[in-house]
Amino acid sequence: MIEADETLGETKQTVANFIINELYADDLDLKQPLLYKIFEEYRLMINSVNDIYFLQHHDPEISSLAASFEPKYILSKIHYKNGANVKTDENNLLKIVPNGVLAYKNKRVMIRLKELSLAMQQANNNNDLILFETLFLHYNELTQVKKTLGWTLGKRIIN
Repeated sequence: MIEADETLGETKQTVANFIINELYADDLDLKQPLLYKIFEEYRLMINSVNDIYFLQHHDPEISSLAASFEPKYILSKIHYKNGANVKTDENNLLKIVPNGVLAYKNKRVMIRLKELSLAMQQANNNNDLILFETLFLHYNELTQVKKTLGWTLGKRIIN
């Protein structure tokens, strides 16, 4: 990914570095075990992983999952003939990747809000006002995060 920087020109960053930095900045990880395993292995070996590393991985589940991410169709060279500008995901990473990360963060916030709501109901049923107030404060903080993410993603937020 290349991000335009008015003062310095261009700043280059890999998609992987961007995702890793964003998730760690918010203390998030991947919940699906196989994706978590791939993510952590990549993070630890970031400078020594090439394009086919996970396709040839010793764990068949990982290599199978990596193969499923390979594009099924490749555009013919005729589409690029005469300098035609073909829109591909690779050409639009600066928009796609941050939106994908924000959508993941939003999903995690929504899951956490549901968990907090259930915990608040339980605390209320148990007449534990101190726990309820603590959970309520956290719920309100996450609601603000949800609104910010929704605004950034261009979604309508209904309270």
